[in-house]
Amino acid sequence: MKKYLFLFLLSISFLTFTSCEEQIETSDLKYISFGKTDVSFDVSEGTEASQEFYFYTTNKSSSDKTFNIEVLEASTADAGFYSIPSTVTVPGGSNKGMISISITDGTWLDTDQTIMLRLTSDEYAVGQVATYNVSRLCGAGTVKLAMDITFDDGYPEEIAWRILDATGATVIASATPFGYGAYADLEDGISVAAGCLPEGDYTLEVYDSYGDGGHGYSVKANGATIATIAQDSFTSSAAIAFTL
Repeated sequence: MKKYLFLFLLSISFLTFTSCEEQIETSDLKYISFGKTDVSFDVSEGTEASQEFYFYTTNKSSSDKTFNIEVLEASTADAGFYSIPSTVTVPGGSNKGMISISITDGTWLDTDQTIMLRLTSDEYAVGQVATYNVSRLCGAGTVKLAMDITFDDGYPEEIAWRILDATGATVIASATPFGYGAYADLEDGISVAAGCLPEGDYTLEVYDSYGDGGHGYSVKANGATIATIAQDSFTSSAAIAFTL
């Protein structure tokens, strides 16, 4: 019985020692990461927006620590319309740093964009890349309109389309002046942004110069599909009305 009790106490001591050893190793780890790595950043139409973002280290230093911030080439946002510091500083005695990112609306934001950031340091291990998903927020009484087009028959140069408002005026079209051939060099499909449109009634008109259809259209309002023209539902032309 004493033998078993001795072995039990020995195993408990070993586990306690191992646990303490792991804690010591963790506290000594020099590591910094973004507080969030997948962030939504909304910008109201025609304005500039700013947000604060935080960074955290696993330990506290007695002196300030500065880390580099790199904008990755995979980012799609227009660099002329945003401001991001090139470094972030974690003050001595703290494990948290902060930067402010400012983004200005423009035609570049007719479609959603991304900004991808990476931390770099010679002294600290760094966390994963952070992605900021930038979108425009339309103002009161307007709706964010977009359209997805699929080129299913392999001849995108045959198609033309336009969106008309309630007065019959063209709001947006595949080409100006209106006509065919806008997508001659494309293959799979395209997403088109119409920007922020006033609430009201609209009509999508689509045309095929060869008369064999074969292309699909989906109209989206604030990201939700509200009207479609299927690829096999027309030959030379089709139209569908929708309301924003």
